[in-house]
Amino acid sequence: ITYFLFEPYPNPFNPVTIIEYNLSYTSNIRLNIYDLLGRQVEILYSGREHPGNYTIKWDGGKYSSGIYLVQMTIQDTQNNDTPHFIQTKKMIFLK
Repeated sequence: ITYFLFEPYPNPFNPVTIIEYNLSYTSNIRLNIYDLLGRQVEILYSGREHPGNYTIKWDGGKYSSGIYLVQMTIQDTQNNDTPHFIQTKKMIFLK
């Protein structure tokens, strides 16, 4: 496995869910939250990470109930405008 975004848990959640991911190589990574209309709701993380397992909590309490998407994008180290890897998972927020 080079990169992997695990299923958020709990899912459905209220109001906090945990997002885990794994990196096999040092990478430029972005974790974004989107609504179902494709609008970016929040940037969870943007930066360089070393190999390992990572966990981030997302508190959706200020947003309305519904379906959200968490997307992990790994940028090409030679060209930060070109995604090298993208993975998306669905989350259901129930108030």
